[in-house]
Amino acid sequence: MQLRLYQKLRSSKGLVSKSYFYIMVDPCYRKNTPKGSLVKIADESNSLETLYHTGIVKKILTTQKYSEDGTRVELESGKKGPVQSVLRVAKFDEDTELLSGDERGDVEFKGSYTSRLGDERQTERFYNLECVVAKTIAGFANKSGGVLFIGVDDKKGDDGKRIIHGLENDYKLMGVDSDDFQIEFKNDLNAFFNDNKTITKNVEPELIKQEGHDILKVVVTPSKTPYVTYVEQRKENCPRIKIPKFYVRDGNGTATLNAEEFISYWLEYKKNR
Repeated sequence: MQLRLYQKLRSSKGLVSKSYFYIMVDPCYRKNTPKGSLVKIADESNSLETLYHTGIVKKILTTQKYSEDGTRVELESGKKGPVQSVLRVAKFDEDTELLSGDERGDVEFKGSYTSRLGDERQTERFYNLECVVAKTIAGFANKSGGVLFIGVDDKKGDDGKRIIHGLENDYKLMGVDSDDFQIEFKNDLNAFFNDNKTITKNVEPELIKQEGHDILKVVVTPSKTPYVTYVEQRKENCPRIKIPKFYVRDGNGTATLNAEEFISYWLEYKKNR
């Protein structure tokens, strides 16, 4: 935690030209360094000596909520590094910013969790859709992390705004309310990732409101151990068998690798980190 001292600056005529005040800001928390904030960073491109740069945050490069060395950002000048101090916090709604943008390597939208949009006759959960959600989460965790919004269409309306479906159809189909949905979602992840203990550390689901609808925002941070997804093979009159799947984020999508490809990828990925 750092204490910033601000004071009044007066011109030669004694008039106040700027006014400042005391604020308490911890640069280790991602929420304290939104886009547009004025910060001082340690230049990560120089390994010989520590150089500092002051500027406006152009992009937040850290996905986790807390970074011990400071939230990693990119300034408008192009310099990158962890924030050492926050000089001015900008008012910024990250969710609105992400939802107004397009899908990219670290952002993806899913219209629903388990309900087929527009299918009014659906009475059972659609497991294949749930598998796609798990696939995206694993892809993020096995690379650089990312944010997944569930209940949000990957297309925009004629007005240019992101189409918000919400989770209401999922609630109805699953027979749950918003609280039970979150519990069910976490239980499903445990099943998909075979009770991987790092889930609580790498995957942070949060229910948020957009246009009066509930949507699930899932923040995924890069994992130090590989995420293997176990998908049930569901065939009529056959026992359910869990098959391991290997997913990695590839551009705006998620690639499926075989075991040999994934091992090769992971060893190279760990070596370069």
